[in-house]
Amino acid sequence: MTVDRREFVRLGALGSLGMLGASCQSSCPWLPQSSPPTDLRVQIKGLCIVERLGHAVTVHVVDSAAPVITKPLMQHFPFISVPTADVVTSETTAASIVDPADLSRTAYSLKGDVTLDSGNGGPPDLTMNDDDVHMLGAIPANDDDWKSVNLGARLSTLCGSTKITAPPSAFAAHVVLDHGYLRAVKPEGDVGIKTVWKFTKAGTAQPVANQPMTNILLCTVKVPGAKPAFTIGTQKLVLRQGAADVIVKNLPDPKVKGHCAVGAVCVDHMEAYYDLVDAQFRPTAVGTFPGLISPSVDPDYCPPGV
Repeated sequence: MTVDRREFVRLGALGSLGMLGASCQSSCPWLPQSSPPTDLRVQIKGLCIVERLGHAVTVHVVDSAAPVITKPLMQHFPFISVPTADVVTSETTAASIVDPADLSRTAYSLKGDVTLDSGNGGPPDLTMNDDDVHMLGAIPANDDDWKSVNLGARLSTLCGSTKITAPPSAFAAHVVLDHGYLRAVKPEGDVGIKTVWKFTKAGTAQPVANQPMTNILLCTVKVPGAKPAFTIGTQKLVLRQGAADVIVKNLPDPKVKGHCAVGAVCVDHMEAYYDLVDAQFRPTAVGTFPGLISPSVDPDYCPPGV
């Protein structure tokens, strides 16, 4: 192949630009810039069961008024909450309210099937930390030691269940997460960070589990330069590129305190989980919370079921 002098000069200039671009990735504003992936952190809080489905999970958000639940619960409000500044309002069609727990956030009611488009293609590839903790017997020594998802309420251990048996109508929503990394994190509030829960089979002294429990799970999803978007039924919630903080929650009104059947910390909320799965037994749980509970502390603790 032969190249005339004019073409040779043009190719040389293009080659120099290419070399220059390779050497000044972030300092050459005239060149197109690629955005590195960002982490979208999806927290899972409150009355829900996280079902494992191969390399994905479905967060089944419990309807606190479902007829199948045998003991009355406080009303829980299923929301997806995001910082108001992160919402792309021109592309969002889902109805919203100001999040009553944080006025800087907007809350969208969770209904029906909910999916997340994070810009990741391909089949589900979610991974998780699944370390066994049911006889841990002590509060984790540092924040990172809270990482096992089994520091939620592991229902196969706590009540011998193998599957959800309640109809879909017992749940307000079903949130599918099929990419990212799922783990537990250090709990919020004063109860979870101080309490070890001893579970025994009801009416016996047979131990089932002896462990702390968290009230937060966290799914971290890499978002490759796209605007993450949730589809809630037929409506859209679109977030700006770089948004990092989402909460999927099913909690009572923050102004309403819980109550326990005993004069100590409790996990009475978990009785609802046993109604929703094929529980082989219903355990008794006693929390070893040190000292007296302050009136400002809600003693009725609610870890997600897993």
